[in-house]
Amino acid sequence: MKYFELKVHIGACMTGGFAPVYLVHGDDDWLCSEALKAFKEILSPDYLDFNYSSFEGEDALGDALAALDTFPVFDEHRVVVLTLRQPIGEASLAMLKDYIASPMSGSVLVIDADDAVAKAIKLKGIEDVGCDSLKDDDLRAEVAKLLRRPPAKQMSPSAVEELIRRTAGSMARIASEITKLKAYSDTEISLGDVKDMVTEDLDFQYYALADAVSTKNANEALKILNFFEINGVRSVTLLNNMYEKYRRLLHLSLNRSRTNDEMAVLLGVKPGAIHFMKRTLENYSQVRLKKSVDYLHRKQFDIVSGRCSEQNAAHEAVLELLNI
Repeated sequence: MKYFELKVHIGACMTGGFAPVYLVHGDDDWLCSEALKAFKEILSPDYLDFNYSSFEGEDALGDALAALDTFPVFDEHRVVVLTLRQPIGEASLAMLKDYIASPMSGSVLVIDADDAVAKAIKLKGIEDVGCDSLKDDDLRAEVAKLLRRPPAKQMSPSAVEELIRRTAGSMARIASEITKLKAYSDTEISLGDVKDMVTEDLDFQYYALADAVSTKNANEALKILNFFEINGVRSVTLLNNMYEKYRRLLHLSLNRSRTNDEMAVLLGVKPGAIHFMKRTLENYSQVRLKKSVDYLHRKQFDIVSGRCSEQNAAHEAVLELLNI
């Protein structure tokens, strides 16, 4: 199921029974976090400490299964969350299969996993909860839900579209910005309010450009280039930032064994950005990334040394990257 179907599913399961295991994964960290909260909320707050447990890593699987094999305390359900950031072995998969075959009544196991890990553990009997970045109407629907949360505020349709554009559809940023906009606006949140309060997410657009290039989508790549030009980004600045983003992608590709949090620290980005970067990497080989980094480095040198004009350098660079 998709993220926005989860709460309806949980409502139905409160009387009809839950699946033994749920697999929460996707490239939007905020949606994953909200999905985990939704499972936590099925428990009585008075006995939450007794009936909610969280574990991390394959080594903790045995402890997680042991926690599941305990009757809830003064409640109908017990929830156990297991966070997995690395693929698990065959022995652990066998343990999961055994639990799915004979789950504890009233207990719910929620596995919070990276996409790569999730692919390896999609076993029969596991309910999938996809938390990939939302698009179009689904994204607008989540914005509407956030606006209805106290203190509820109205927001003009043009303001909603501008908010989505300026945040590049990141629900984490949207949630944060709506909180600020509610405090800033007296009545309805207007287009002007969004333009005054919400900063353009230019950094995200560099990775979006790399993603468009990775799939050789020339139209989308040129559309993003136009976005930078409208926002007054100089060609030399654009090239410098493109080089930095491609260099980070290469480092991430060379360090796939490290966790998202470790790579976020090493690359100087937010952990949520790693999800998007990994999705971009699916279309790049290390050889192609290395060629792209080397080309952008040479292009930078050609500009600063006067060997080529800055005027059309960014367009030339993107066209060249599309052909690598």
